[in-house]
Amino acid sequence: MNRPPFRSRGGDADEERRQEHGNIIPIQGDVTSQESLAAAAQKVRDDVGYVNLLVANSGVVGPKATELKTDASLAELQEFLLSIPMNEVTGVFNVNFSGVLYTVAAFLDLLDLGNKKGNVTQQSQVITTGSIAAYARSAEIGFAYNGSKAAVTLMMKMLATYCGPKYGIRFNTLAAGREFFHSSAGLKDRGGRANARFAQSSRPRCLRRFSPTKI
Repeated sequence: MNRPPFRSRGGDADEERRQEHGNIIPIQGDVTSQESLAAAAQKVRDDVGYVNLLVANSGVVGPKATELKTDASLAELQEFLLSIPMNEVTGVFNVNFSGVLYTVAAFLDLLDLGNKKGNVTQQSQVITTGSIAAYARSAEIGFAYNGSKAAVTLMMKMLATYCGPKYGIRFNTLAAGREFFHSSAGLKDRGGRANARFAQSSRPRCLRRFSPTKI
């Protein structure tokens, strides 16, 4: 694909991407809407006809737990948890988990056509942006965010197991760190206290440096 399309939120970000890369095609849409995802996939189907790589990068942080004291009493923990509206928690899963699942579902046939096209040596692939939070026990980023990233990580493993042998479509999750995203700015700006606690208690031993060529 010489001019890769991407799903867009519109606005200045699209113009910045066009100026930086020049050969991209923004398609505005909503990952929480099956109709919007279907329309985006149909646009790619009509204009290009296949997909080699699908990057599911949608994500929201939702309610954080940065103000929850590490030595909170049981009553304080209960009060804090019940103060979070349930729809804010389910909204995080709606974007971070359901949005990824239905994005994959909408583009599966196009990924299969990418394999059949054979225009690149690699198999068709889906990459989603996970997080080291999926493996973290620290609550500071938020129970909803950590849980949603753990859920999407497992889902991608399941899709890899199901789709790899049958259809030759690969699935990978990037366990990104908080340094790479503006959504983690709240943790970075708290005088180092939250950062230090997060880094000491939550960085999993299994994570290691990776090379993009090995994805």
